[in-house]
Amino acid sequence: MTFRYDFAPTPFGDALAVFSDEGIVRFDLSESEDPQVPWLLEGVSRQLHAVPEPDPGAADDLARLLDEYFDGEPVRFEEHLRLDWRLAEGFALTALQTICSIPWGETMSYGEVAVLAGHPGQHAPSAPPVD
Repeated sequence: MTFRYDFAPTPFGDALAVFSDEGIVRFDLSESEDPQVPWLLEGVSRQLHAVPEPDPGAADDLARLLDEYFDGEPVRFEEHLRLDWRLAEGFALTALQTICSIPWGETMSYGEVAVLAGHPGQHAPSAPPVD
């Protein structure tokens, strides 16, 4: 299995997009001014047990879809991009897959997603303490 990465522009800054042979495996909007900060790739490398290689242009289709999305067009990312769920498991996996089924323009609360994902009563993860 090979992994590669590129950056996709968003209105909030560049996002790291990591791709496997199966599809997009990770999408991260860095909190840093510079999305190429080493800790971002180090974290995903630990999770994947492999170091993604740079692949300029790999996120071009994603960037186009993001432009359409932020312009208000109804984009169903999973219809245009293959999704590799390998880094999600348990409730997180079923919740993400459930979110993909929400029709464009509709919203659901965390609790509603938990019920549809088969985990009623699942609480939102709490933020880690700030030092």
